[in-house]
Amino acid sequence: MEQKEELSLVEHYADRCFYFAISRLLRSVQKLAETEFQSVRLAPTYGYLMYCVHEKPGLTLSQVGLVMNLEKSTVSRMIQKLVDYGYVLESRNGRSLSLTLSDSGEELLLKVNACWRNVNERFTEMIGEEEAENLQKSISFAAKKCR
Repeated sequence: MEQKEELSLVEHYADRCFYFAISRLLRSVQKLAETEFQSVRLAPTYGYLMYCVHEKPGLTLSQVGLVMNLEKSTVSRMIQKLVDYGYVLESRNGRSLSLTLSDSGEELLLKVNACWRNVNERFTEMIGEEEAENLQKSISFAAKKCR
């Protein structure tokens, strides 16, 4: 009985700590996303990167980095993999590198979008529609403030 009370106390502190509460949620959502994205054989982050490139053809590495909160060098490595797979095309404009999806990238993006839809639906089913909507708004607000 004492162990259960100690565990309850630890969980109480974990729930009141932003870092641990957000980390626990991230791990849960990440598992959902990784499960969904197995069908397209891409990590979820690559799927989001493809979505960014699709939405804004000509996007630069720096712009993608800002949107995804990643270093330019990380984005560069990720883009290179997508180029190697044939999903993203690069074109140079002076010193700037411009990105667009290839035809096969556009085809894969349809499947990627279905994966994201499934992740969102499954998460919403877990916590409820109103809670999911409020949480998404709160997280987006906090993320923007913390940049």
